Amino acid sequence: GACGGPGLAQPSVPGGARAGVGMLLPLPYIQETLGDEATILFQSFSWSFAASCVLLVLWRGLIAPVVAANRSADDLVFLTNSVVSLFPALTAPFLAVQALWELPISDHATALAAAPTPLALRAVGLSCGYMAYDTVFCLAHKQVRHPLLLGHHLLSILFFPYATLRHRALLVVLFFVCTEVTNIGQHVRIILLKLGHERSRLYLVNGVAWAVSFFVVRILPSPYLFYKMADCSYAAFSRADFVVAWATMPIPFVLNSFWFYLLASGVLRFLRTPPIDALLSSENHHQQQQQGKPRSGGSRQQELACGGMRCVLEAGNCGRARLAHGVCGRAFCDMDTGGARACERAFGEGRALGSWGPPRSASAVAGAAKQSSAHGRVLMSSHRCAFS
Repeated sequence: GACGGPGLAQPSVPGGARAGVGMLLPLPYIQETLGDEATILFQSFSWSFAASCVLLVLWRGLIAPVVAANRSADDLVFLTNSVVSLFPALTAPFLAVQALWELPISDHATALAAAPTPLALRAVGLSCGYMAYDTVFCLAHKQVRHPLLLGHHLLSILFFPYATLRHRALLVVLFFVCTEVTNIGQHVRIILLKLGHERSRLYLVNGVAWAVSFFVVRILPSPYLFYKMADCSYAAFSRADFVVAWATMPIPFVLNSFWFYLLASGVLRFLRTPPIDALLSSENHHQQQQQGKPRSGGSRQQELACGGMRCVLEAGNCGRARLAHGVCGRAFCDMDTGGARACERAFGEGRALGSWGPPRSASAVAGAAKQSSAHGRVLMSSHRCAFS
């Protein structure tokens, strides 16, 4: 019975859970049509989607005007996304951990064909409900819209419920839900960054804890899960079930490895970065060496140390103005060019300001900087042009 699909086995939902579903879902015919397992999952999905929308309204309407009043529109999008995303990261993984303990993990004959418990159904429904909300949010806001993220969400929304209700590879599905707990560190980091606390001790401690938790939760257990996937019985699987399982199960592992590579690379770059005081001292020495040197073609060039980022502005040729690589991914720039004063405060979010490579046009640089700016406004001025 435990190895069959919904049409082959009786749902493993106890009477108390059925009563709870009946009270919370006012349409009994939905329960009769979908069955107890699907009803619990659908109910959790709906509550999760609704709770995410409520958090969105509360944050934008009540909290953000108080704690993030001076943030740019782009920063508010990132803050909103991260604040709401803390909800599933603080709930679904803990339900999934408890549900894992209820599975016959040590029995290789049934480990991948076990029926879901109410805790497992709620964990999967909660996770998928949030991902449905986040898909809509990402489609509506280009700042957080990314094909990889949208693909991750859509595949999870489609195949997590399918696998759970078909009693197929629930062990793997619950593991993936458990890994969402590492999103706590990710979103706390973004919140601190967008609120201007990127130089605080809390930001550093959270970043280190996030990197460690990502490795421990997502990477370290992966060989064991692959062992289970390879060694457990698939006797209860149809051919279609088997193909779907092996076409989809490896994808999150690949994504986790890719994301950890990016995370580890960022940590290594941070550890190799010279202290900001040493950078500024070197930059000041460089400026002193440049003083008094003649400038050709009437072009003025100011090279400034900007809190870890070197900004280069050629006043005589706005098309060649460019921003060089940011050592710490942030800048506090004061530029005095031809009597016009501009102040820029820009934060790099993983990709810093645009792409580092060949010099870009002034308008392209300004656009990239504006997109990553802490205040959503960048002013660059010279004798011949001014843009923002």
